[in-house]
Amino acid sequence: MADWQLGLTAIHCASTLLSASLRTLPSSTNSTPTASPVLQHLALHLLSPLIGQISTLVVESATTSLPATSLDELKEIVKALVTYATSTSLPAESKPRAMSILLPTLCLLLDPPDTAQPTSLHQLATSTLLGLAQREPTAFRDAMATMAEGEREGLEKAVRGAVGSRSVDTAITAERRGIELRSFG
Repeated sequence: MADWQLGLTAIHCASTLLSASLRTLPSSTNSTPTASPVLQHLALHLLSPLIGQISTLVVESATTSLPATSLDELKEIVKALVTYATSTSLPAESKPRAMSILLPTLCLLLDPPDTAQPTSLHQLATSTLLGLAQREPTAFRDAMATMAEGEREGLEKAVRGAVGSRSVDTAITAERRGIELRSFG
């Protein structure tokens, strides 16, 4: 177990501050609403500890199984980072930069290539990556282009594996439903 934990309350506060940093506020000096520069500066300083906590939990999970509280923390951190990177308030030209922070961070959660059964961390990463690719395809593609070759290949393989397993699961479920319906006449 790590010497320190962020805790869900701190993660929720960080998530709120990240979201608030993107909100535009009415300005009395000019007619154009702008985001708070103080909150934007704060958001930049929140990203590093959140990503650091993810890496700490990944290292911890390599030696022992993560307790439920740590897994909940990890899920909430990923959720906060995804919300920040995909926010409609984030300017379109900044989304690839936000994704270029998020994608390598999610790659930390992926299992090594020789792993037989995907871990919960791997499943979290692949489902998040699939959601990001669907929600922000251009920013996702641009961010992938900036990744190192080996890291990009690992991400692509994991996503293809997740898509393949989903289609197999869907086919099996459809086949079972067909069998069940036939058995009822």
